[in-house]
Amino acid sequence: KNGDLMWGWKNSADVEFLKWDNSSSAKTSFVLKSKSMTFGSPTQRKNIYNVQISYQGDGSAIVPTYGLNGDTTPANTFTSGTLSNVGVDKWTHTKLIPSSTVNNAQSFRFKLSGTAADDFAINDITVVYRLKSVK
Repeated sequence: KNGDLMWGWKNSADVEFLKWDNSSSAKTSFVLKSKSMTFGSPTQRKNIYNVQISYQGDGSAIVPTYGLNGDTTPANTFTSGTLSNVGVDKWTHTKLIPSSTVNNAQSFRFKLSGTAADDFAINDITVVYRLKSVK
């Protein structure tokens, strides 16, 4: 709109579009939930090994969880890997490993929620998985 960068979000039944503002502030109700990912093969079983996140800033109050097979409220915890306060000098990588071995999943989704500091930023998120052979 008018050459401005815009972003949108769904609020109840409506979609609201806002002008991008690059200033940041702490968010006490931060939630980032992925879609239910089938990795291009919805009927093929998968092993999920970990979720790798590249970030900077203070992510120490953010709780990562995951769900399987269409779960809309991801509540399973990761046993290894956390987000911490790493500063903003460089990007840091963390590997989140599921609390139990994820074998034979048809879909996977993750959720990051909690309080995000004003300097927290995510660069990329990678899910490491392997398709199982079709029998």
